[in-house]
Amino acid sequence: MMRILAMSDAHGNFTRIPAILERAGDVDLIMVAGDITNFGPDEKALEMMGMFDKPTLAVPGNCDLQSICNLLDESKAINLHERLWTMENVAFIGMGGSNPTPFKTPYEIEEEEIAATLDKLAAEGRQKGDYLVLLSHSPPYCTLDRIEAGNVGCKAVADMLGKVWT
Repeated sequence: MMRILAMSDAHGNFTRIPAILERAGDVDLIMVAGDITNFGPDEKALEMMGMFDKPTLAVPGNCDLQSICNLLDESKAINLHERLWTMENVAFIGMGGSNPTPFKTPYEIEEEEIAATLDKLAAEGRQKGDYLVLLSHSPPYCTLDRIEAGNVGCKAVADMLGKVWT
């Protein structure tokens, strides 16, 4: 059985990460679901990725700058944004940023582009693993995504529910 630690939305404040790692104990994999920084600077991602001694998958969030992907590529983490990676019999696919929101944050991607990317990655992933896991910054539409203006989650991510845990 694989033990995974997932975290998100540090927004540049990494003070609690050592305690989280200690409490999590021995894990096989760490997944970081974006908003590593709070609108930059990208270099903060190196600081965070340097805190982990296990394989780490990361995607940017909507509050990260798009340029953070280049820095993740240079870090010891695996930049999973719009990519596929396998470990044992599990295929991991990733989608960072978010669908367009009322917040107009730096890293927003049109729903159609997210859907096309996820469909392509899921098809590839099903051929490479017995299980398929999606690492996404955006929540699925109508799942913990309600704000005063309504639901802001991603419909393309919602469409993946039920498809990623085969």
